[in-house]
Amino acid sequence: MNDRPVKKRKYLKKEILQIVVPIVIILIFLVFAYIGKNAIIPYFRKVYSYKKIENNSVKEGDILYFGNDEWNNSWRVLKKEESRALLINEKCVKVANCDLILDYIVVKKGCVIIPRYTNDISYLYHGDDWNDLVKNWLNEKYYQNVFSELEKKMISETEVGKVFILSADEAKEYFKDANDRKAAYFEDSIPWWLRSYKRYEDGIINDYVEYDGTINGDGVLYPTQNIGIRPAFWIDL
Repeated sequence: MNDRPVKKRKYLKKEILQIVVPIVIILIFLVFAYIGKNAIIPYFRKVYSYKKIENNSVKEGDILYFGNDEWNNSWRVLKKEESRALLINEKCVKVANCDLILDYIVVKKGCVIIPRYTNDISYLYHGDDWNDLVKNWLNEKYYQNVFSELEKKMISETEVGKVFILSADEAKEYFKDANDRKAAYFEDSIPWWLRSYKRYEDGIINDYVEYDGTINGDGVLYPTQNIGIRPAFWIDL
């Protein structure tokens, strides 16, 4: 009896296993790496953050993790007080121009803004009305969609809302210097809005932090320039 076909089949099976097994092992590794990066690590980061808050062990400069993973959910402790701490997002979560256009199309690492132009220059004025629009967006759509019920219980109510943007005075006080104030949207550094504003003869313009982290309080701004929304909030300890 010729046993060559049998030996050949065994040899082919061995060759196939030598190819398939490493591929399967690599695929399993990639699956676990993906799960670890996108589920396990974020989960334990949040648990660790909650424990630090519960134990009142947060320090200024700490990075805590709050919110939906679809948004940037890393928050820096800017200010620590006895029973509360001020957190600010490490990045800008949206961009908006003077009339608070928040629509955009994501392309790779950046975004293409869809500005809305208007001939009514008064519509582009800032101040309390514009701040109210930002406050409403942050405390309704953003707050409701980003934070869990547990996280919402930790966030303090303030006179400027649960979630808010800083004023120029706060941006000066809580950051070490201009370089410390710089923020990105995706990977690119961009300016970000402040809620304080100045009155001019021809209108009202909000302050904002420049690309390099300096604070612009002169209202030197084009109506359609897109500037970041960088949310902050106080948590109870």
